[in-house]
Amino acid sequence: MTLSLDTAFRNAVSGLNAAQAGLSVTSQNVANANTPGYSRKIVSQESVITGSTGSGVAVTDVTRAVDQYLRSELRRATSDE
Repeated sequence: MTLSLDTAFRNAVSGLNAAQAGLSVTSQNVANANTPGYSRKIVSQESVITGSTGSGVAVTDVTRAVDQYLRSELRRATSDE
């Protein structure tokens, strides 16, 4: 199986784009670390497979990292009960 230069280039570009998205989210996390109410974000990446050949990387999701225990404690503390 030969990998064409064009395919290799597209794979590399997709990896760079995914890395750029991760760095962007990381810089937002650092910049907003002391901002009240800001939640850290996490980038999810996944390899792209075409047939049986790797075709690069895709960013699948950007999610908020939330501590479920703290969230439930906040709900309990602010409820009317």
